[in-house]
Amino acid sequence: MAWSCFCVARTFGGPLGDWIYFLAAARSLLGAGVPAVPGGPLHLYAEMPELQFGPPAIFLTMPFLALGARIGRLLAASTMMVAGLSCLLATWRARSLLRLPDNWMLVTGALLFVPAWASVASGWMHLDDAVALTCLAWAVPHVLRGRWWAVAGLLGLGAATKPWAVVLLPLLFALPRPEWAKSWLLAVVLLAAIWAPFLIADPTTAAAIGHVRIPISADSSVRLLRLASEWSPEGLRPVQLTLCSLAALLAVTRGHWPAAALAALAVRVGTDAQTFAYYGSGPVLAAFIWDGLSPRRLPVATAAVFAVEFALPVLAPDSVTAAVRLVATVVLIGFLALAKTDYRVASQLNASR
Repeated sequence: MAWSCFCVARTFGGPLGDWIYFLAAARSLLGAGVPAVPGGPLHLYAEMPELQFGPPAIFLTMPFLALGARIGRLLAASTMMVAGLSCLLATWRARSLLRLPDNWMLVTGALLFVPAWASVASGWMHLDDAVALTCLAWAVPHVLRGRWWAVAGLLGLGAATKPWAVVLLPLLFALPRPEWAKSWLLAVVLLAAIWAPFLIADPTTAAAIGHVRIPISADSSVRLLRLASEWSPEGLRPVQLTLCSLAALLAVTRGHWPAAALAALAVRVGTDAQTFAYYGSGPVLAAFIWDGLSPRRLPVATAAVFAVEFALPVLAPDSVTAAVRLVATVVLIGFLALAKTDYRVASQLNASR
Protein backbone atom coordinates (compact mmCIF):
# COMPACT_ATOMS: atom_id res chain seq x y z
CA MET A 1 0.00 0.00 0.00
CA ALA A 2 2.78 2.42 0.92
CA TRP A 3 4.47 1.78 -2.43
CA SER A 4 1.19 2.37 -4.31
CA CYS A 5 0.63 5.66 -2.51
CA PHE A 6 4.23 6.61 -3.21
CA CYS A 7 3.82 6.04 -6.95
CA VAL A 8 0.49 7.86 -7.17
CA ALA A 9 1.85 10.84 -5.24
CA ARG A 10 4.94 10.99 -7.45
CA THR A 11 2.71 10.95 -10.53
CA PHE A 12 0.42 13.78 -9.44
CA GLY A 13 3.07 15.71 -7.55
CA GLY A 14 5.07 16.41 -10.69
CA PRO A 15 8.66 15.40 -11.46
CA LEU A 16 10.24 17.46 -8.68
CA GLY A 17 7.54 18.76 -6.36
CA ASP A 18 9.25 21.44 -4.29
CA TRP A 19 12.47 19.43 -4.12
CA ILE A 20 14.16 22.00 -6.36
CA TYR A 21 14.21 24.50 -3.49
CA PHE A 22 16.03 22.06 -1.23
CA LEU A 23 18.54 21.26 -3.95
CA ALA A 24 19.17 24.95 -4.65
CA ALA A 25 19.63 25.72 -0.96
CA ALA A 26 22.01 22.78 -0.46
CA ARG A 27 24.16 23.79 -3.43
CA SER A 28 24.26 27.40 -2.23
CA LEU A 29 25.24 26.45 1.31
CA LEU A 30 28.04 24.32 -0.10
CA GLY A 31 29.19 27.28 -2.19
CA ALA A 32 28.25 25.54 -5.43
CA GLY A 33 25.16 27.59 -6.24
CA VAL A 34 24.84 29.50 -9.49
CA PRO A 35 24.90 32.39 -9.00
CA ALA A 36 26.81 32.36 -5.71
CA VAL A 37 25.18 33.80 -2.60
CA PRO A 38 26.39 37.41 -2.17
CA GLY A 39 28.52 37.66 0.96
CA GLY A 40 28.93 33.91 1.35
CA PRO A 41 26.82 30.80 2.15
CA LEU A 42 25.79 32.01 5.62
CA HIS A 43 23.89 34.89 3.99
CA LEU A 44 21.65 32.30 2.32
CA TYR A 45 18.42 33.08 4.17
CA ALA A 46 18.90 36.84 3.96
CA GLU A 47 19.35 36.59 0.17
CA MET A 48 16.69 33.92 -0.41
CA PRO A 49 13.74 34.78 1.85
CA GLU A 50 11.53 32.43 -0.14
CA LEU A 51 13.15 29.49 1.66
CA GLN A 52 10.60 28.23 4.18
CA PHE A 53 12.75 25.59 5.87
CA GLY A 54 15.59 25.57 8.37
CA PRO A 55 19.26 24.49 8.15
CA PRO A 56 18.69 20.83 9.17
CA ALA A 57 16.61 20.30 6.03
CA ILE A 58 19.46 21.68 3.92
CA PHE A 59 22.05 19.49 5.65
CA LEU A 60 19.89 16.40 5.09
CA THR A 61 19.53 17.28 1.41
CA MET A 62 23.28 17.43 0.80
CA PRO A 63 23.93 13.64 0.61
CA PHE A 64 21.37 13.34 -2.18
CA LEU A 65 23.27 15.86 -4.33
CA ALA A 66 26.03 13.31 -4.91
CA LEU A 67 23.58 10.71 -6.24
CA GLY A 68 22.54 12.58 -9.34
CA ALA A 69 19.23 14.27 -10.08
CA ARG A 70 17.10 11.20 -10.86
CA ILE A 71 18.46 8.72 -8.31
CA GLY A 72 18.83 11.38 -5.62
CA ARG A 73 15.21 12.48 -6.06
CA LEU A 74 13.91 8.90 -5.93
CA LEU A 75 15.93 8.01 -2.84
CA ALA A 76 14.94 11.24 -1.09
CA ALA A 77 11.24 10.55 -1.66
CA SER A 78 11.69 6.93 -0.59
CA THR A 79 13.51 8.00 2.57
CA MET A 80 10.69 10.37 3.47
CA MET A 81 8.14 7.59 2.95
CA VAL A 82 10.13 5.34 5.29
CA ALA A 83 10.15 8.18 7.84
CA GLY A 84 6.36 8.19 7.64
CA LEU A 85 6.23 4.45 8.28
CA SER A 86 8.45 5.01 11.31
CA CYS A 87 5.76 7.37 12.64
CA LEU A 88 3.41 4.38 12.67
CA LEU A 89 5.97 2.46 14.69
CA ALA A 90 6.35 5.35 17.13
CA THR A 91 2.60 5.51 17.69
CA TRP A 92 2.42 1.74 18.16
CA ARG A 93 5.16 1.94 20.79
CA ALA A 94 3.32 4.74 22.59
CA ARG A 95 0.11 2.71 22.58
CA SER A 96 2.01 -0.29 23.92
CA LEU A 97 3.39 1.79 26.79
CA LEU A 98 -0.18 2.62 27.78
CA ARG A 99 -1.07 -1.07 27.54
CA LEU A 100 -4.04 -0.24 25.35
CA PRO A 101 -5.53 -3.24 23.52
CA ASP A 102 -6.95 -3.58 20.04
CA ASN A 103 -4.14 -2.76 17.62
CA TRP A 104 -6.78 -3.07 14.87
CA MET A 105 -7.36 0.64 15.47
CA LEU A 106 -3.76 1.33 14.41
CA VAL A 107 -4.13 -0.78 11.29
CA THR A 108 -7.28 0.99 10.11
CA GLY A 109 -5.81 4.37 10.99
CA ALA A 110 -2.68 3.55 9.00
CA LEU A 111 -4.82 3.01 5.90
CA LEU A 112 -5.68 6.72 6.09
CA PHE A 113 -2.34 7.99 7.32
CA VAL A 114 -0.16 6.43 4.59
CA PRO A 115 -1.84 8.13 1.59
CA ALA A 116 -1.91 11.41 3.52
CA TRP A 117 1.80 11.09 4.24
CA ALA A 118 2.56 10.27 0.61
CA SER A 119 1.36 13.77 -0.29
CA VAL A 120 4.10 15.49 1.73
CA ALA A 121 6.80 12.85 1.21
CA SER A 122 6.65 11.80 -2.42
CA GLY A 123 4.14 14.21 -3.92
CA TRP A 124 5.45 17.60 -2.83
CA MET A 125 8.71 16.26 -1.40
CA HIS A 126 8.77 18.60 1.57
CA LEU A 127 11.70 17.26 3.55
CA ASP A 128 11.26 19.92 6.23
CA ASP A 129 7.67 18.94 7.00
CA ALA A 130 8.62 15.26 6.97
CA VAL A 131 11.41 15.83 9.50
CA ALA A 132 9.30 18.02 11.81
CA LEU A 133 6.38 15.58 11.80
CA THR A 134 8.64 12.57 12.34
CA CYS A 135 10.22 14.34 15.31
CA LEU A 136 6.72 14.93 16.69
CA ALA A 137 5.73 11.27 16.33
CA TRP A 138 8.86 10.01 18.08
CA ALA A 139 8.59 12.61 20.84
CA VAL A 140 5.28 11.08 21.98
CA PRO A 141 6.59 7.77 23.39
CA HIS A 142 9.35 9.71 25.12
CA VAL A 143 6.72 11.90 26.78
CA LEU A 144 5.18 8.73 28.16
CA ARG A 145 8.55 7.61 29.51
CA GLY A 146 9.27 11.03 30.97
CA ARG A 147 12.48 11.43 28.96
CA TRP A 148 12.55 15.21 28.95
CA TRP A 149 15.87 15.44 27.08
CA ALA A 150 14.59 13.32 24.19
CA VAL A 151 11.31 15.23 23.92
CA ALA A 152 13.08 18.58 24.06
CA GLY A 153 15.70 17.51 21.53
CA LEU A 154 13.18 16.17 19.04
CA LEU A 155 10.79 19.11 19.28
CA GLY A 156 13.69 21.60 19.18
CA LEU A 157 15.10 19.90 16.08
CA GLY A 158 11.66 19.90 14.47
CA ALA A 159 11.23 23.62 15.11
CA ALA A 160 14.70 24.34 13.74
CA THR A 161 13.83 22.40 10.59
CA LYS A 162 10.37 23.83 9.95
CA PRO A 163 9.59 27.21 11.54
CA TRP A 164 5.89 26.50 12.07
CA ALA A 165 6.83 23.53 14.29
CA VAL A 166 7.48 25.95 17.16
CA VAL A 167 3.75 25.60 17.83
CA LEU A 168 4.41 22.04 19.00
CA LEU A 169 6.70 23.14 21.83
CA PRO A 170 3.82 23.45 24.36
CA LEU A 171 3.85 19.64 24.32
CA LEU A 172 6.81 20.00 26.69
CA PHE A 173 4.29 20.89 29.39
CA ALA A 174 3.00 17.31 29.17
CA LEU A 175 6.20 16.27 30.92
CA PRO A 176 6.32 16.13 34.74
CA ARG A 177 6.42 19.64 36.19
CA PRO A 178 10.04 19.35 37.52
CA GLU A 179 11.23 18.79 33.95
CA TRP A 180 9.60 21.87 32.41
CA ALA A 181 12.40 24.40 32.86
CA LYS A 182 15.27 22.22 31.64
CA SER A 183 13.29 20.76 28.75
CA TRP A 184 12.37 24.25 27.50
CA LEU A 185 15.95 25.41 28.00
CA LEU A 186 17.31 22.52 25.95
CA ALA A 187 14.78 22.98 23.15
CA VAL A 188 15.40 26.73 22.90
CA VAL A 189 19.19 26.37 23.09
CA LEU A 190 19.16 23.72 20.35
CA LEU A 191 16.93 25.87 18.16
CA ALA A 192 19.11 28.94 18.71
CA ALA A 193 22.38 27.05 18.17
CA ILE A 194 21.25 25.74 14.78
CA TRP A 195 20.23 29.17 13.54
CA ALA A 196 23.01 31.16 15.26
CA PRO A 197 25.64 30.96 12.45
CA PHE A 198 23.20 32.50 9.96
CA LEU A 199 21.90 35.14 12.36
CA ILE A 200 25.40 36.17 13.46
CA ALA A 201 26.77 36.26 9.93
CA ASP A 202 23.85 38.35 8.69
CA PRO A 203 21.57 40.01 11.31
CA THR A 204 18.99 40.73 8.61
CA THR A 205 18.28 36.99 8.39
CA ALA A 206 15.64 37.15 11.14
CA ALA A 207 13.68 39.84 9.31
CA ALA A 208 14.05 38.12 5.94
CA ILE A 209 12.80 34.64 6.95
CA GLY A 210 9.38 34.03 5.46
CA HIS A 211 9.26 37.55 4.02
CA VAL A 212 7.29 36.53 0.95
CA ARG A 213 3.85 37.34 -0.34
CA ILE A 214 1.72 34.59 -1.79
CA PRO A 215 -1.81 34.54 -3.24
CA ILE A 216 -4.74 33.39 -1.14
CA SER A 217 -6.28 30.01 -1.96
CA ALA A 218 -9.91 30.00 -3.01
CA ASP A 219 -10.80 27.45 -0.31
CA SER A 220 -9.02 29.18 2.58
CA SER A 221 -10.67 30.74 5.62
CA VAL A 222 -8.80 33.97 4.85
CA ARG A 223 -10.66 34.20 1.55
CA LEU A 224 -13.95 33.08 3.12
CA LEU A 225 -13.78 35.72 5.86
CA ARG A 226 -12.27 38.34 3.54
CA LEU A 227 -9.54 39.12 6.04
CA ALA A 228 -7.07 40.39 3.44
CA SER A 229 -6.62 40.69 -0.28
CA GLU A 230 -3.14 39.20 -0.07
CA TRP A 231 -1.35 37.08 2.51
CA SER A 232 1.12 39.13 4.54
CA PRO A 233 3.36 36.99 6.75
CA GLU A 234 4.65 40.07 8.55
CA GLY A 235 1.22 40.88 9.91
CA LEU A 236 -0.79 37.65 10.03
CA ARG A 237 1.77 34.89 10.52
CA PRO A 238 2.76 35.85 14.10
CA VAL A 239 -0.92 35.97 15.05
CA GLN A 240 -1.50 32.60 13.45
CA LEU A 241 1.44 30.96 15.23
CA THR A 242 0.33 32.45 18.54
CA LEU A 243 -3.15 31.00 18.11
CA CYS A 244 -1.67 27.60 17.23
CA SER A 245 0.54 27.61 20.33
CA LEU A 246 -2.35 28.65 22.56
CA ALA A 247 -4.48 25.84 21.13
CA ALA A 248 -1.75 23.30 21.95
CA LEU A 249 -1.32 24.76 25.42
CA LEU A 250 -5.08 24.58 25.99
CA ALA A 251 -5.11 20.89 25.09
CA VAL A 252 -2.25 20.15 27.49
CA THR A 253 -3.67 22.14 30.40
CA ARG A 254 -7.08 20.46 29.99
CA GLY A 255 -5.44 17.04 30.21
CA HIS A 256 -5.72 16.20 26.51
CA TRP A 257 -2.00 16.32 25.77
CA PRO A 258 -2.21 13.55 23.09
CA ALA A 259 -4.42 15.98 21.13
CA ALA A 260 -2.12 19.00 21.56
CA ALA A 261 -0.42 18.55 18.18
CA LEU A 262 -3.78 18.17 16.42
CA ALA A 263 -5.09 21.33 18.08
CA ALA A 264 -2.05 23.32 16.96
CA LEU A 265 -1.97 21.97 13.40
CA ALA A 266 -5.73 22.22 12.92
CA VAL A 267 -5.58 25.91 13.79
CA ARG A 268 -2.55 26.31 11.53
CA VAL A 269 -4.29 24.79 8.51
CA GLY A 270 -7.67 26.28 9.37
CA THR A 271 -6.31 29.83 9.48
CA ASP A 272 -3.73 29.68 6.70
CA ALA A 273 -4.12 31.61 3.49
CA GLN A 274 -2.83 28.70 1.45
CA THR A 275 -4.32 25.21 1.36
CA PHE A 276 -1.76 23.05 -0.41
CA ALA A 277 -2.63 19.35 -0.26
CA TYR A 278 0.44 18.46 1.78
CA TYR A 279 -0.76 20.74 4.60
CA GLY A 280 -3.19 17.98 5.55
CA SER A 281 -0.47 15.44 6.27
CA GLY A 282 0.39 17.02 9.62
CA PRO A 283 -3.16 17.12 11.03
CA VAL A 284 -3.78 13.53 9.88
CA LEU A 285 -0.63 12.35 11.70
CA ALA A 286 -1.59 14.35 14.79
CA ALA A 287 -5.10 12.85 14.72
CA PHE A 288 -3.60 9.37 14.32
CA ILE A 289 -1.45 9.98 17.40
CA TRP A 290 -4.49 11.11 19.38
CA ASP A 291 -6.43 8.01 18.30
CA GLY A 292 -3.44 5.81 19.07
CA LEU A 293 -3.20 7.05 22.65
CA SER A 294 -6.93 6.79 23.34
CA PRO A 295 -9.06 3.76 24.22
CA ARG A 296 -11.13 4.26 21.07
CA ARG A 297 -11.55 1.12 18.99
CA LEU A 298 -11.74 2.99 15.69
CA PRO A 299 -9.59 5.89 14.35
CA VAL A 300 -12.43 8.39 14.58
CA ALA A 301 -10.24 11.50 14.70
CA THR A 302 -8.01 10.29 11.87
CA ALA A 303 -11.00 9.55 9.63
CA ALA A 304 -12.60 12.92 10.36
CA VAL A 305 -9.43 14.89 9.67
CA PHE A 306 -8.69 12.90 6.51
CA ALA A 307 -12.20 13.61 5.25
CA VAL A 308 -11.86 17.35 5.88
CA GLU A 309 -8.33 17.75 4.54
CA PHE A 310 -8.27 15.35 1.59
CA ALA A 311 -11.76 14.17 0.61
CA LEU A 312 -13.76 17.38 1.04
CA PRO A 313 -11.56 19.60 -1.21
CA VAL A 314 -12.14 17.16 -4.06
CA LEU A 315 -15.88 16.80 -3.58
CA ALA A 316 -17.13 20.20 -2.37
CA PRO A 317 -17.01 23.79 -3.65
CA ASP A 318 -14.22 26.00 -2.33
CA SER A 319 -16.46 28.05 -0.05
CA VAL A 320 -17.95 24.90 1.51
CA THR A 321 -14.49 23.43 2.06
CA ALA A 322 -13.27 26.61 3.74
CA ALA A 323 -16.36 26.82 5.95
CA VAL A 324 -16.22 23.16 7.02
CA ARG A 325 -12.50 23.38 7.76
CA LEU A 326 -13.03 26.47 9.90
CA VAL A 327 -16.04 25.04 11.74
CA ALA A 328 -14.22 21.75 12.37
CA THR A 329 -11.32 23.67 13.91
CA VAL A 330 -13.64 25.63 16.20
CA VAL A 331 -15.48 22.45 17.24
CA LEU A 332 -12.21 20.69 18.04
CA ILE A 333 -10.92 23.57 20.18
CA GLY A 334 -14.30 23.84 21.90
CA PHE A 335 -14.28 20.14 22.69
CA LEU A 336 -10.77 20.26 24.14
CA ALA A 337 -11.70 23.30 26.24
CA LEU A 338 -14.95 21.89 27.63
CA ALA A 339 -14.59 18.11 27.73
CA LYS A 340 -13.15 16.32 30.72
CA THR A 341 -9.82 14.51 30.56
CA ASP A 342 -9.90 11.00 29.15
CA TYR A 343 -9.43 9.18 32.46
CA ARG A 344 -8.04 5.95 31.01
CA VAL A 345 -5.29 7.71 29.12
CA ALA A 346 -4.43 10.00 32.03
CA SER A 347 -4.37 7.25 34.63
CA GLN A 348 -2.27 4.91 32.53
CA LEU A 349 0.10 7.74 31.68
CA ASN A 350 0.68 8.37 35.37
CA ALA A 351 1.20 4.68 35.97
CA SER A 352 3.77 4.44 33.19
CA ARG A 353 5.84 7.12 34.90
